[in-house]
Order: sequence, then structure tokens, then C-alpha cells
Amino acid sequence: LSGSKTLVSAGRDGVVRIWDILTDGPRLQMMHRLASEHLKSVITLAVTQRQPDYTIVSGSSDGCLHVWRISEDDSSARLEKVLDHNKGFAVTCLSFSGDESFLALGTQEVSETIGKGTVQLFETKNWSTVASHSLVSPCLTCEYLQSSPDRLLVCTPQTPPQIFEGAL
Repeated sequence: LSGSKTLVSAGRDGVVRIWDILTDGPRLQMMHRLASEHLKSVITLAVTQRQPDYTIVSGSSDGCLHVWRISEDDSSARLEKVLDHNKGFAVTCLSFSGDESFLALGTQEVSETIGKGTVQLFETKNWSTVASHSLVSPCLTCEYLQSSPDRLLVCTPQTPPQIFEGAL
């Protein structure tokens, strides 16, 4: 996490881990182990901070999106929401908008061949879908631009990069 001594990691075991980076002794000390019975192989993470709390969103190979709230005040972690409406798709990328009011999510169809994809927008207040755009190939990148935080860059292997402004 930017400006802190915290590291967030995840992987095929379906566990999101939050680490404290120590300056002496062992290099890392696990602070939280976030797991859910529904969490499969984690492919992508997005983190946003609003002191003293931060939100971790994980996207997995089964299309689920898990939203975790972490409080630094009392060192608590809780699973806030599980969105499971991307059956047959893997979540490939996540990005918060500059004001953190939206989350972009990219997907790839899970099949034997390279399939289609989607890019979706969620508003982060109650995690509802506000827009969805079908793609002819997998979404490899969905990233809000730092230079213009309401512009979303979307990249696929079969089309030129696209920039969406405001909405999809």
C-alpha cells in the first residue's frame, strides 16, 4: 500500500494475505489471512485507502469478486460482499477510479480457446453494476489513467487499446 509498510498478496490457493513489512527481524509478518469458502484462485487485486480503513477487492478464476474492508484502528478485517455473477468468465483485471467511487472489472471467457471478454463498472457505495461492455476477446487490462482519473484504458489482444471516458 502506498505510503505504508503494508503488502497485500494473493494467489492460486485462494487466500489474500496482508503483511506488515518489518524493518528488523523477519522481513514480513502476516497481519490478516482473508479466505472465503467461495474464493478460488485469485488472479487480480485492487486496493484503495481511506485512512484509517482500506478496501481490498479480489477477482478470481471462477468470476467472483470479493470485497474486504480492513480497519487499521482495531486491526479488523471483514468480508463485505461477494459478487458472483460472472459464471463462465475469469476476472482478469481490476481498477478503482481516481475518486474511488467506481471499480472497473475485466473478464475473460473460460474455455479451451481464447474466448470473449467484458469490462464492467461497479459503483463502490453498494457494489451495483452500472455498466457493462462486451469485448470480442479477453480483457487483458482495465486501468483508470492517473493523468485523467475518469478515463478508463481497456486493452484486448485483438483490438487496439480503447479509452472510455465517464461511462462504457
